[in-house]
Amino acid sequence: MTRSDRRPVTRSVGSFGFQPVVGLAAPDPERAIRNETTVMGLPLVGHYLYGAFVTEDGYRAAPQRHIRDEVAVSLFYYEADKPDAVLAHRGSANRAHRGICEVGRDADGRYGWWHPEPDPRFVFVEDTTSARWRDRGFVEAEGTLIGEVMQYAIPDAEEPLVYTSRVYRCPEAVVDGRPARGYFFHDEVYLRQGHSWVASRYLHGLESAWTAFVTEFEDGAVHAGHLIWSNENFRLALIQRTDGPPVLQTAIPGEVELDDQGYYAHARHDLGDDGVWVWRPIHPDGGRMPPSPFEDGPRWREGLVTLEDEKRAVVVNNAWSESYPKFFDPTS
Repeated sequence: MTRSDRRPVTRSVGSFGFQPVVGLAAPDPERAIRNETTVMGLPLVGHYLYGAFVTEDGYRAAPQRHIRDEVAVSLFYYEADKPDAVLAHRGSANRAHRGICEVGRDADGRYGWWHPEPDPRFVFVEDTTSARWRDRGFVEAEGTLIGEVMQYAIPDAEEPLVYTSRVYRCPEAVVDGRPARGYFFHDEVYLRQGHSWVASRYLHGLESAWTAFVTEFEDGAVHAGHLIWSNENFRLALIQRTDGPPVLQTAIPGEVELDDQGYYAHARHDLGDDGVWVWRPIHPDGGRMPPSPFEDGPRWREGLVTLEDEKRAVVVNNAWSESYPKFFDPTS
């Protein structure tokens, strides 16, 4: 299945076809985590931690943690022993901490959540330059912030949205008790009071293809950000580069192809002076995660994003691609 570009249409007052505005912001962890925080009048409805970590022998872990208010909601932990394998979900992640957390500053002055006990099952704290994520027995990662906070906003009369994202580099992490290195994201979602991200229109009809990625090269340069190519005008490129200027675009062109199971197979976005960006699998048969049990749920696959003409060797990569085959309309 392959999508092509679309033409704009006339809409009702207050609707802009979910056209985003994109930009960068200075980090402010306390503002981001406090429950009473609003942005453009929208309350904070959820936090998502997710990333990928790799050991020297090729073991790969892709954890995802959901937090809402002062509650650690859930942990999903996907893993594979080699690049050509499916990333299986570890059932024991269901025993990770779920419930109320302390919210405030830790002894190092970082702001966030933790479960109050001598050996905490869950910790996530951050300041303007670093963060710590701990889910005991699964992931222990200290990360340094790459660049600024990425943000986009969508004005809409019915379902406005503000979304922020930051990414952390972790050269010395531990997953499943093994030394590893990798990256993780901390994303925040702001919606109208009483709305939730998982029940929003963005995940039920709008989103069809979205990749959040980090790529580190042999010379230490890092490219990280989001490529969204979905229905109506829900399309953007929001990328930071340590070796160049950021990429801030909306209404991006491109082609996205899904395989016969609905997972990412290939993506290409020609962003003009900002280059041609491509997504490809880390192995032709690998990187897939178990499909959602829900009929209209997503397909997740790990991959690699680089510029099409990139010549440098990649040393660490994390490209978490999310596709919704039910909403992927190649004739749209």
